[in-house]
Amino acid sequence: MKKIPQKYLSPTNYREACANVRHFLSSGLSVESMAEELTEKYRNSRSTVREHLGKMLAFIYDFENSEIADECARMFGIEPLNSLSVSESLCLHGLRDNEKVFSKREFSDSVMGNLAPVESFPASQWPMVVNSDCYDDIITISKSHNIYAAMGESKELNLFIFEPSHSDILIDEAAFGDEVPLYFTEHDHFVSPVFKINALKRLLDYCLEEVGYPYIKINRKVIFTSAQARLVNLDQYVVEDYRDKNWEGVEVIMMKDIMPHYAITDTCSMFCGDDPDSPYNQLRSMLLHSLISASMLYERVWTEKLTLTLSSKKLAELCQKLNIFM
Repeated sequence: MKKIPQKYLSPTNYREACANVRHFLSSGLSVESMAEELTEKYRNSRSTVREHLGKMLAFIYDFENSEIADECARMFGIEPLNSLSVSESLCLHGLRDNEKVFSKREFSDSVMGNLAPVESFPASQWPMVVNSDCYDDIITISKSHNIYAAMGESKELNLFIFEPSHSDILIDEAAFGDEVPLYFTEHDHFVSPVFKINALKRLLDYCLEEVGYPYIKINRKVIFTSAQARLVNLDQYVVEDYRDKNWEGVEVIMMKDIMPHYAITDTCSMFCGDDPDSPYNQLRSMLLHSLISASMLYERVWTEKLTLTLSSKKLAELCQKLNIFM
């Protein structure tokens, strides 16, 4: 049975072990199997090792059950910060001011110097969709595809895609071969926004794994911005407790159902204070640069008409081509 590599069970490798949890999960280990292994090791270890194993256990549980993770962290005197997930808090625990946050890989200058995602949000395009208090918090992922991101006030990262179509829409998530799924109106068709937001999350997850970012909840939201938009066959995709597999984890918002309220109202800054070298802001810089990297990958994949479901091997080749990492 696959297990956590032995070296990561040592306290001296704590930060490296945490940075590899996403890799463990993507390579076939489950939260349950890792938790069982760590619990067994914990019972049979001396006290100096137990704290390390207990913190690792809290870190890993955060990917599945944040309440258990929170309880586990508190057992070792670690109180998660209000604005961070349990595992984000664990990453920063014990770091001194300006001490470097551990990262599996470093981003290249082409990512660090890419300021396009932090340009001003095009508020005039979406006047009734986004509350003006949120404008400064929003990050642009793809201008051409109306995809944005922002931190929410409940420790989560929100990915949004705005779809401006203003007529009856036939949903079709079925894709044939390497073709993308299309939605149809009476006179036109366009690529499924659900497919686009899922593809972006796949690219973001890859970047987060490469740098070893801790768990953060990522919400995906598809917002039909016109009050005239109507999904004519919605009942084929969402019926009571049933959701189409492509729609799992995706919130679809129709402005016609929530007007005069805004679709986006609760956002906050990704950073805290003015010191870019504080451990908190170093960690969140990793998140920002992961978003920038995902944006670069998304645009290249789209313009070159590559399949948006690239394998990890193909993504690694594309990252090298785009000089994403050092």
